[in-house]
Amino acid sequence: MHNLIKKVIEDKIGKKVIEITEYSHARVNKVYCIKTKNLEVVMKIAPKRHDKYPNKFDIEKYAFLLCRKRGLPTPKVILIDNSRGIFDTPYTISKKLPGDIINYDSLNQEQINVALKNMGHSLSIIHSIKTRGFGPFNLNGVGTWSNWSQILEDKLESLEKIYRYNIITSKLKEGLNLAIDKNSELSDHPNPCLIHGDYNLTNLLIDNSQNITGIVDMEHCYSGDPIYDLALFDYYYSKQGFLKILMSGYSNIDLEKEKKKILFYKAIISISKLAWKYETKQFLNTIKPSVSLLEKQINQLIYGY
Repeated sequence: MHNLIKKVIEDKIGKKVIEITEYSHARVNKVYCIKTKNLEVVMKIAPKRHDKYPNKFDIEKYAFLLCRKRGLPTPKVILIDNSRGIFDTPYTISKKLPGDIINYDSLNQEQINVALKNMGHSLSIIHSIKTRGFGPFNLNGVGTWSNWSQILEDKLESLEKIYRYNIITSKLKEGLNLAIDKNSELSDHPNPCLIHGDYNLTNLLIDNSQNITGIVDMEHCYSGDPIYDLALFDYYYSKQGFLKILMSGYSNIDLEKEKKKILFYKAIISISKLAWKYETKQFLNTIKPSVSLLEKQINQLIYGY
């Protein structure tokens, strides 16, 4: 792989490669940092399995540009190759931004609080970017869905999968359908904005003062409801209670008023994440506790708090 990467950098960018380092934290794409004499770049190589959004790197470039226009630090894309001629899968190359990913195990509580507050401020700027249409963007920068409620159809494609994989029982499947039907109005959102789509600590870079120096990995961005980003963040970090701290830097949303909607989105996110874990063979040890949590979320949605 390193020989192929070296060839691409030298042929496409005209730079002699000094060092190639693979990022261990990447969960979906293969990600490499490549050092040349006077330039550092990041290469992302998409997984070879089927992706229903084949132009995701072009969409990411568009989202990066929207964010930079609002003063947010996002990578400048140098090259996107969707030909599948070299790696048999699309790849993208961008300039490396300064800073490191947020590793909360290496930070004290005060540093975590500052980093999360800054994350909240950056996310509120992302959500201030008005967009057209709903759902995943096309190459013209317009959402491809007629309304945001189609997020349910999109995520529930995974419901049949996790039932077929014997991850959930028929009883739990029925409960999921009932919970979604009973609360489907929560997905109504007429005023779309830019949604990051995977806003978490591994997709943010910070400096030694916990200032945000980079916002990355926007290939799964949407046009839709900003609460979805908050729900996904809470899906990742509910045990740590990070959402409340993040909201100290966010404006214009009352977290308490959106409590049920966040729970609703977390439930449908859990469905798609369970399918992803099974299919990619990642975090398999978390499937059973994730199902238990999903059962609790369903009971809350059906019977109330």
